[in-house]
Amino acid sequence: MRKSSIAEQLKVIEKRARRFNPTDIESTGPALTELAAVYQHLRSLRVRQPLCLEDSVAGYQFFRRHTSAVQLVIGVRYPPFRAHAWLEADGVLLNDRKETVETMSEIYRWPR
Repeated sequence: MRKSSIAEQLKVIEKRARRFNPTDIESTGPALTELAAVYQHLRSLRVRQPLCLEDSVAGYQFFRRHTSAVQLVIGVRYPPFRAHAWLEADGVLLNDRKETVETMSEIYRWPR
């Protein structure tokens, strides 16, 4: 997608964005899933792969405009020690894979 023109990329985002109501502060279910698809597309346009915490904080800013249910979650795994951050809203995983998150023990969730 990076090789596509900006106009083509905006068309894809516009098409996906039409599927949810941006004024609906409590988007859940399918609308939230569509919003996550838009965010995933925007993530693919970054020059470098961000750290999970950086990505989750940026995602929190993005999703917070559309739903108050978004939560930043931090988990750990041992051995070997590994920490990871991701976003959830109403039980929907927004910016990560289920397989990755299932291996982590949650230690922090914000807001509670």
